[in-house]
Amino acid sequence: MNNSTSCFVLAWSPDEEESFYVCIIAVIFHLMFWFSIYTHSSLRQWKSMQWLYVYLIIDILLLIRFFILYGIRRSFVCVSLIIRLFICYFESISDFYLNYLQSYVLLALNVCRYKQITHSGIDIYSTHRRLMVIIHCLIDLFPLLILILEINIGWAVTYRKQGGSCDLYYPLLIAPLLNTIVGYGFPVLLTLLFLFLSLRQVRLSVARIHTEQIINNRLKHHRVLVFQSIVFYSVWLLLWSPHVIASQYVYISTTIGSIAQLLNYIELTLDPIIISALDIRFWKAWRKTFKRLKRQIAPATNG
Repeated sequence: MNNSTSCFVLAWSPDEEESFYVCIIAVIFHLMFWFSIYTHSSLRQWKSMQWLYVYLIIDILLLIRFFILYGIRRSFVCVSLIIRLFICYFESISDFYLNYLQSYVLLALNVCRYKQITHSGIDIYSTHRRLMVIIHCLIDLFPLLILILEINIGWAVTYRKQGGSCDLYYPLLIAPLLNTIVGYGFPVLLTLLFLFLSLRQVRLSVARIHTEQIINNRLKHHRVLVFQSIVFYSVWLLLWSPHVIASQYVYISTTIGSIAQLLNYIELTLDPIIISALDIRFWKAWRKTFKRLKRQIAPATNG
């Protein structure tokens, strides 16, 4: 039977079952997060929260990617060679693209927060709208251009072992080294730098007004922003790094690759929890919701 009439069944490793349950929990937490935003206008800070919202949208895209691939492979559908090739490219490229996209989104978030702190009283999201749009476009295109270039010159090749997932293979060591530097080292080091500069700026501001009895609300807000960034980025770095680094040097369906990817899905699960827990506005919104539900339940209980 020739290739034009042959079909192939895409099976998946049993190790993916653990990721499936983690991703189900992740979907629940993300739905709760966005439902809170939908029901409380105080949380819809589209300008100042735009980078966090973009980051969480990428989380959702990663989850959608997982369930699409999981459904295809668990259904044991027999597909043609062309469709199998398309699925393999989608599986290997989308993982690389979305994860590296998040690293630059977080870099942009921390740069903007640093600018907010150093230019106190100026809303950089309103005064630099055009620049924000340009940055969004550049961040979206940059990792995609790297992928296209590497595939075209033969530095990256998609492949799949029997019973495993599709992954990118790098015939030359220079490709994974370049990806690690550009997609991991560069944005991570710059983000850490801007976190340090933000923390330093807040400490200097506190020192300058140390003799005053009341620290102004803007400074308090800046301190909260820095604290949120440090906590969130620490958890993200701990759970995200193994997958991004391992994916450049280890086949995704090996034990190391599977564990690293599972940690990445755990990080997707924790993202909305950490962001919500560190933002007082969510606590206030949830408190209002709880009081509202309590008032509605009380008459029914009394009756």
